[in-house]
Parts: sequence; C-alpha cells; structure tokens
Amino acid sequence: METLKQKYQQLQSLVMTLLKQQTLSDDEKMQYSNWYQTFKTKLESKEEATVGEILRYGENENGEAQIYEVITKHTPQEDWTPDVATSLFKKIGFTDDGTAIWTQPLGADDAYQIGDIVYWNDTTWVSDVSNNVWQPGIYGWSIQTDVE
Repeated sequence: METLKQKYQQLQSLVMTLLKQQTLSDDEKMQYSNWYQTFKTKLESKEEATVGEILRYGENENGEAQIYEVITKHTPQEDWTPDVATSLFKKIGFTDDGTAIWTQPLGADDAYQIGDIVYWNDTTWVSDVSNNVWQPGIYGWSIQTDVE
C-alpha cells in the first residue's frame, strides 16, 4: 500500500514534468516555487544539474521559497550553493509589486538597459545606462524617486 509521502512524491513528479514542458515567465515560475526540487535534494541525489532546471534554495525577501535557474551544467557540490555560485545559478524573482529583483547579469544578452527598474538592498533603482552590468549603488543606477 502506498504511503501518503509516496503519493505526494508522485504528484510532485507529475507537476514538475508538466512545468518543464511549459515556457513560463519568471513571474509564473515564482507562482510554483514550492513545487521545485530543493538544492539539498539535488545534491543528495548526485544527479547532474542541467541548464534551464529550476531549484529551490532558501527564502526571498518576502519569506517565500527562492528559486534559481541552472545556467551552467554541473554536478552540485555542497559549497556551490545557488546564492554564491553565480556562474552556475541565476536568481529568479519579483517583489510583491512586480518589480524584478536585481541579479548579476552574465553578459550583454541579459544586461540591464536604460529605464529598467529593479529592487536591490531594500531600494528600487532605475538603470541610467545601456548594457548595465553593474550592481545598483556602484555605477549606472539612480534611486527611483517618482513611485506611481
């Protein structure tokens, strides 16, 4: 007889299969954040993390599950956690009002452009330069003052 835990694992596997088949926006991925596999589970499985895979690790500023997208294929290691291994993972998320949480761009293809708005370090910032790869507060950003 199947246990409740086994049934939950089967349901979770089905949901993850369906989510992988969809092209979801970051906002939609965040709506399903609690369904994604945890980094710890992936680490314990010793399975390779593939590009595009989504993993849960820690909590965001709102106390909700934080998710990360794998951007480099690798075998997870204990000291390569998503919050510090920025060459392997990209943080995904938005604030409650829909403002994107700033993440370090990896290059020109995901650099911020003039007018892009992000949330970083308890402040909302606006990019003042094109192809902005700098952290807000360092260069190329202004604090947003005209909140609508």
